Amino acid sequence: DIIRKVCFIAIALKQNLTAILTYQIGQRFRQEDFGSRTWECLEEPNTSALNLMIRNFVKDGIAAWEPRITALKVLALKPTKESIRLLIYFKVQDSQRIEELNFQYNLNNSTTDVY
Repeated sequence: DIIRKVCFIAIALKQNLTAILTYQIGQRFRQEDFGSRTWECLEEPNTSALNLMIRNFVKDGIAAWEPRITALKVLALKPTKESIRLLIYFKVQDSQRIEELNFQYNLNNSTTDVY
């Protein structure tokens, strides 16, 4: 049925988006250009310039590696000095559905979390 297919596609796209955000540029073997530059922002001060950089890095990563979605809105929150939380709203190609991904970088233990 069509609703189940759309949900499956959204789950797969969220997994792909998570992979893009998890990998730093140059980290993936044989795909050195895969990933995003958002890891570079972890130690930067929480300013409006940082928010702009993060939005651009996320949108660039999505455009390069997942053309089936369009980032509509990227919110960057820095709840602590050691973390950055991203709220990403995106639209699936050929659909009116808007999906959301909550993603967090943790500097203390170099991990990521998806909510």
